[in-house]
Amino acid sequence: MINEMKTFLIVPSVPTPNGPLHLGHIGGPYLSADILARYLRMRGNRALIISGTDSYESYVTARASKENQPISDICNYYHHQIDKDLKAMQIEMNAFVNPLSEQWDQMYRQWHYHILHKLRNQGSIQEINEIVLWDHHSKRYLTGCWLNGQCPLCRANVTGYFCENCGGHFRPEEVVHQYSYAVHTVKNLFLCVPTTGLVLKGINYSIRERYQHYIRQQNGLLRLTANSDWGLPYSESARLFNYGFMFAYFLMLGEIARVMLGASVNAFQADSDIVTIASFGVDNAVPFLASAHGITAACQEYKTFDYYLVNYFYHLEGSKFSTSRRHAVWVNDIVDNKGLTSDIVRFYLASINVREGSGNFSLQDFLSCNLNTRNWIQQRINNVLPVVTLPGSGVMDSVFMRQLDEILLLQYRALDPEQFAPHEVTPLIHAWLEFGNSIAHLSENYFWWLKGLCLLIYPVMPYTGQQLWEILGYAGMPRINGFNERPELPIQRNKQINTNEINPDLHLRENKYDKTRT
Repeated sequence: MINEMKTFLIVPSVPTPNGPLHLGHIGGPYLSADILARYLRMRGNRALIISGTDSYESYVTARASKENQPISDICNYYHHQIDKDLKAMQIEMNAFVNPLSEQWDQMYRQWHYHILHKLRNQGSIQEINEIVLWDHHSKRYLTGCWLNGQCPLCRANVTGYFCENCGGHFRPEEVVHQYSYAVHTVKNLFLCVPTTGLVLKGINYSIRERYQHYIRQQNGLLRLTANSDWGLPYSESARLFNYGFMFAYFLMLGEIARVMLGASVNAFQADSDIVTIASFGVDNAVPFLASAHGITAACQEYKTFDYYLVNYFYHLEGSKFSTSRRHAVWVNDIVDNKGLTSDIVRFYLASINVREGSGNFSLQDFLSCNLNTRNWIQQRINNVLPVVTLPGSGVMDSVFMRQLDEILLLQYRALDPEQFAPHEVTPLIHAWLEFGNSIAHLSENYFWWLKGLCLLIYPVMPYTGQQLWEILGYAGMPRINGFNERPELPIQRNKQINTNEINPDLHLRENKYDKTRT
């Protein structure tokens, strides 16, 4: 963790606007970004989270076809739904870009074509002939979400250019097909990506190997155009490929950050002092890394991300969260359970280790977590507030301070962006609750214990943390610096933190937004 005060830009994955979010989406890139941003601010840093939807991803065309709606309408509708889901889970975006909106469309296009022009001038692009299937009936190239068959590496069923089973990436002609269509020979652009030189702070060995395997397998080439009728135009039949130009999108976000921060240069400018952090799932590791590495190698006025936060998949009852199989718990389902704040959902998701491998979301474990968390909020906070002792001007107990210093140091290490492990924070909260058992409710130390609890829970449980901070008589957001400062305002002894009961009938069902919209 960087000790001196810094400015950070955190960029989580850009979701495809073809449906709302489920808890598997939330628990990965977005919750990680929000936890880290809140923690950095709590330590006195400036931290922005900026992202947007990936409106030119091919899967939006499949949704549009299914709903018989214009593609742009689908993107705009689900952008709004995703934004609503993020806010419901208290994922605070400083900006959430819709590339199709009047506000951002021109800027989005300018950055993509600007980078294409620079890559051409640097001689970093190869033009390659490809064989692509053509569906005469639907009048479309079978690329992206329309490309179905078997992985050429492991023979698992695949859709698109990526195999979730083995992590392989491939070109359309390499997919093993069990059907016959007309074939067209087309020209597409590929970016030459260096095989060395990428700084991978926060990337584990397995993901490094996956990335290097891709680079070797594709001879250091990353797709820049694909054959489709949806996307930024390149030629009569080809469009700019969203994954290849992912870093162009991030450069746009870096420019938005520059304006918001009043900085002199883009956050990704090589001489920028803004610390940039990417947060994404393992399935996006290759396009995130390859696009960033390839573009910055050719355009050396820009730098790649300083740190990467990568998560593996969440499983639900032992099987991967899946939109297509309706195997998910949706954010709107959670929000519809009246009285449940997002804090307990966030707390449970954060407790699952998805940094080293896939983690399992168990409905039974979640309901148990909900019950236990409500109990300690009621018993350790709400029941005690009416009689808690306001601290005097004396020196805090040395045993108490030693415990606090040790646990805050462990929190510091767990949320270091180079070794980011939010699942190690939830045991610290339990340890602090256990330590609280030794502190008398009517002692001054209990006030300080509550303040320490606030600092531990705020990044993960922002609603509860913020409420407790204000109840204890402090203004603004929770902050670690100056821990021994007495409150500016009276303790709000009669205020209670909401612990209403969740409806235990949390079942898997078809998402209401999957039906044709009216």
